[in-house]
Formats: sequence, C-alpha cells, structure tokens
Amino acid sequence: LMGNPINAKYFGVKADGVSDDTKFLQLAINYCRRNGLTLFLPTGRIITTSEIDIKLNKNASTKFRLVGNGISNSVIINKGENTKIAISVMGNYYDMFSMKDFSIERVDNGKPTGGVGIKLNKLVYADFENIDVFRFNIGLILNDISSSSFSNAIYEKNKPYFIVITTEKWLSFGTSFCVSNRNGNKAIQDFTMGKCEDK
Repeated sequence: LMGNPINAKYFGVKADGVSDDTKFLQLAINYCRRNGLTLFLPTGRIITTSEIDIKLNKNASTKFRLVGNGISNSVIINKGENTKIAISVMGNYYDMFSMKDFSIERVDNGKPTGGVGIKLNKLVYADFENIDVFRFNIGLILNDISSSSFSNAIYEKNKPYFIVITTEKWLSFGTSFCVSNRNGNKAIQDFTMGKCEDK
C-alpha cells in the first residue's frame, strides 16, 4: 500500500448518495493520516452527517493527502443538522498536508444551510487546490497557517464570506490565495498578509 493512493471504498465508503459514509470515511482518514498515505475519494456522492476530524500525525514519514477525482466527480455532502464544521484539520506546525480535486457541499435547498465547510489549523507547507465549497455559511476558516498555497478554490452560495481568518498567532508571508468567486460575495474577511486574487 505504501506509495499508492488508497481508495476510501476499501474502508467501506459507498459514495452512492444514499448511505451514511461518515464512519467509514473517518476510518479511512484515520488510517491514512497515521501512516502518511494518500486517500483517494472515489467518484460519487459521499454522505456525511457529522464532522470529519483530521488530526495530522507529526511522526508520519510522508505527507497525508486527501485527493478526489475532480470537483464534479468526488463530492462530499454534509447533511448533519448540527454540524458546525464539515471537515476540521489540525496540524502541529510541521506537518505537510494536501487537499485537492473534490467538492464539499451542504444539502440543496437553494441557500446556505449552516456551518463551516473546512477549517484548517496550525499548518505549514499545506496545499489546497481545486476545491469547490458550496452552500455553507462560511466556506473556509484559517487559523495559524504558514507557507501554504490555496489555488483554484471555488465558492458558491457561501455567506457572508468564503474565507475567514481567525488567526490567534499568525498567518505568515508565503501563504498565497487564488479564489474564484461565482456569486458576488466578498471573498476574504480580515486578510492582511500574503497575496489574494479574487476573480
């Protein structure tokens, strides 16, 4: 398994748009982040009903990657009525983390239905690429991020902001953003360092 992406279906994720995949997706993430492996999100609609928690392992010898098959193909749908954060990532300032090529959204009732799409904490050298965050009150929260890259982050129907900086210590120089805004909302709140391109 080492060096090769591991399909989340191996752990029981069905991605059929009906089954609750929360437990199985969390199991897959726990295994891969402990061992510094790449977890592949299959094509389909992965239903979650509570927070997915990613606590990075400082002892892993390689970077943990969460990778889908494209933003139109691999879709995580959070249906939890009380979910405050759909995906929460906690690092320790030394971990390298990569997240790319998938969508995460709330259920479709024509408007944002609550919560935060993704929250990133204490990350260094993280890559965030080709991620579509849809129908959350807030798309992305960053806290203590350094030397990281956010490219082709797409947000739709997230109000009032896509990105909120809640920096307790710092958001370092070297962190860059390329944010695509499709519905006219303000992209970033309280952003003071790095580079922002709001297209």
